[in-house]
Amino acid sequence: MKTTLTLFGTGGGGGGESSGNIMVSYTISGKPIDGQVILIPIIGGVTITLPEDLTGSIGVAGTIADAISTFTIYKNTTSIGTFQFAAAASICTFTFASEVELDGDSGDYLKIIAPSSADATLADIGMSLKGTVS
Repeated sequence: MKTTLTLFGTGGGGGGESSGNIMVSYTISGKPIDGQVILIPIIGGVTITLPEDLTGSIGVAGTIADAISTFTIYKNTTSIGTFQFAAAASICTFTFASEVELDGDSGDYLKIIAPSSADATLADIGMSLKGTVS
């Protein structure tokens, strides 16, 4: 199992300010292990806002799950939502009740925790969380 992370962004224009869309993307190559933890630190000088319902975000699985698989999303140590692959589904659904701001200057990070008992078949997961950066 290998995990990779990529950040993609589009800056705003003028006035010395930089803002725009950002996509926080990561992949898990192979099967996630039981309770696998993925940490995504936010760099200093960057604030990322993730929208309610994670609108515009997507998660896919190259190999579908046999059963429901729920991953928990944290801001630092506080649970802020989940994404779930239903049995036989290759695209996940998000539960994310409100907008969340992640401030790199404050040391914020995203933490994603795989189910404590990993599905026997779910594998090759790709996730892109769409937000805005300022």
